[in-house]
Amino acid sequence: MRFKLFITLSLCLFVSMGFQRRYLMAEEGKTQTYDLGQVLVSASLIEEYAAQTGSSVMVIDRKKIEEKKYLSVKDALSLEAGVDIASNSAFGGSTAVYLRGAPSGNTLVLMDGIRLYDPISTDASYDLANLMLDNVERIEVIKGPQSSLFGSDAMGGVINIITRSGKGKPKFNFYFEGASKRTFTEGLGIAGSIGKFYYSAEGSRQDSRGFSKARDGAENDSYQNNNFGGKFSYRPDENLEFGIKSSYIRSKMDLDDGAYADDVDFWNKYENSLITIFGEQRLNDRWSHNLDYSWLRNARKYTDNSDSYWDTFKAWGQEVNWQHRINAGRIFSLPQNIGEVIIPGFQYTYEAGMERSNYGDLNRVNANREGYFIENRFSLDDKLFNTMAVRVDRHSRFGTQTTGRGTLSYLFGTGTRFKGSYGTGFKSPSLYQLFSNYGESELKAEKSWGYDLGLEQQLFKNRLSIGATFFYNRFREMIEFDSNKPNPKLLWWPFGMYVNRGSAKTEGIEASLLWRPIDKLFTTYTFAYVNAMDLTAQLHLIRRPNNKHIVTINYSPFDKLNLAFDAARNIKIYDNFAGNANNRLKDYTLCNFAISFHPNKNFELYSRIENLFSEVYQEVNGFNTKRRFLHWGIKGRF
Repeated sequence: MRFKLFITLSLCLFVSMGFQRRYLMAEEGKTQTYDLGQVLVSASLIEEYAAQTGSSVMVIDRKKIEEKKYLSVKDALSLEAGVDIASNSAFGGSTAVYLRGAPSGNTLVLMDGIRLYDPISTDASYDLANLMLDNVERIEVIKGPQSSLFGSDAMGGVINIITRSGKGKPKFNFYFEGASKRTFTEGLGIAGSIGKFYYSAEGSRQDSRGFSKARDGAENDSYQNNNFGGKFSYRPDENLEFGIKSSYIRSKMDLDDGAYADDVDFWNKYENSLITIFGEQRLNDRWSHNLDYSWLRNARKYTDNSDSYWDTFKAWGQEVNWQHRINAGRIFSLPQNIGEVIIPGFQYTYEAGMERSNYGDLNRVNANREGYFIENRFSLDDKLFNTMAVRVDRHSRFGTQTTGRGTLSYLFGTGTRFKGSYGTGFKSPSLYQLFSNYGESELKAEKSWGYDLGLEQQLFKNRLSIGATFFYNRFREMIEFDSNKPNPKLLWWPFGMYVNRGSAKTEGIEASLLWRPIDKLFTTYTFAYVNAMDLTAQLHLIRRPNNKHIVTINYSPFDKLNLAFDAARNIKIYDNFAGNANNRLKDYTLCNFAISFHPNKNFELYSRIENLFSEVYQEVNGFNTKRRFLHWGIKGRF
């Protein structure tokens, strides 16, 4: 495997050098400009424009969040091509994210580059159900295997939530929103700086009477959620910054017994805390580095009095990241049209978890892993951009994994861009899969490889942009639950354990058309075809639409008024129920509309209608979703 990885990365470099020569011969003298897009940091761990990375990326910035009036991270992600959300309720229901059809546990969720996850959940994934957009500046999504930079869990891609930084005079903001089902959300924030001290903080609370999570249920399932996010730092000079970042979530939700099964007194209490101490230093124009330490705590408590059931999961995580940026171009005095940056880094993770229930306990268990990586980023004439990365991870329970990635982006003078990437990935078994009553301590890591190739074209002075990307991903040794395998740990029901036996593939096409005929009108059409197959069972992977069409229109007839409309058509979705595999769910179309009005610079009045035409649909078989849902609110900024 390592030999194949070396050959692949070598070929990527060889191809990039070939493109360098062709650019020098074919593009000389052409002056067509190319819109480089937004700045992001997740694709190669340093700031770069979206067009400068060969990875497939997208950015949901604060402007888009404000225009669409999103409240939660899952709402912001739900209308993006190649990103599918499946939740068993609008309010606090378990939420899975599928990037290009990859299993939900194979998408790594970060906050400012720090891992968000639940070490004691089944697949150690992070549930986005309760994460609001408080103090969030933008969301970056990187598709395809990313383990060469981020380690475990990034086989499908990475979602990095970037928080705000304060600067300047203190700015206060607040909002109040009412919505259907007696839903109320309030938020309050502050940001700014005092001398060399910089700060930003925002919190919110949401309460809702809700509706039945179970499809045939009659009881309203209520929901309460509290969120807080903050960043505080000190900059003694322009070359040094250190501080602390934190996020906190506490929620309580009324649950049902499952699909089509109502329950009047089944509750879940959820709490998540993340604290990060960080430092960033620029030593000189050739070398800078950043070091951070994070502490994570996650707790879930389930209580069902009528069934005499209770269950509590607690988990902890600690992580150290040390990353360097070395400007090799300056060290080796390369010509000004050539750029080369080397990014070495180290990561150490410790995780622990436990379970307490009236059906049995799982005593505290733990694992640790360390990762070493290096990335080389090369550019020529601000037209060709090539990255190569390799990483070695050592896990205390199952050994060593080596992953790599190569990317290429080339900007032609005709407004055309070619991009491509190839990478490998892995996912560690979770603590639950290793040590629970159904766990197997000899499990191996899941593995994957994948590639994508894309072409983009900008026309009419960048007012029209079209693009298409083909992708393919292959997964093997996937961890699945085998209900027929004898289980020596259980005496009362001696069957069922986790095993390495799964194999899957996802392949498809993502296409987009962005058109801005006038400055005040912006329209997009995006399409995603995803063929996601379980190769072991020869069945479709569940809860991913095979085809997804998205249309968005944003129009500002004058400065104080903004109108936003979007429609998403989801086609050919499968799910399982009552032992029957791959039941096809109903195709559905969701339309949303938002209007906002600024009577002056300090206030904004707005309204949003979700599911405008009250479509009846399911994301998860047997669970309800929102019918027409009206939001109205006011925001203030001072």
